[in-house]
Amino acid sequence: MKAKCETCLFKDGVDAMTQEGLRQRLLSSSLHCHGTGWPIGTHLCRGARDWQLQILYRMGYLAAPTDEAWADKLLELANA
Repeated sequence: MKAKCETCLFKDGVDAMTQEGLRQRLLSSSLHCHGTGWPIGTHLCRGARDWQLQILYRMGYLAAPTDEAWADKLLELANA
């Protein structure tokens, strides 16, 4: 997803305990968007992806916390 959906659990104002539980899950898996009407499993949650990108960037794995940096890293790994 390019932007957070209206019901994104990572938007401001959502219960902190809910968000923390989701962040724990995101350390080992991805979260699919639940509120856009897309078939389940076809689109990743934008809020979850943004959080994952921030973590990977802070760890030094990505050059920036962006989808473009993630794509660059995948290309780099494929060519290694």
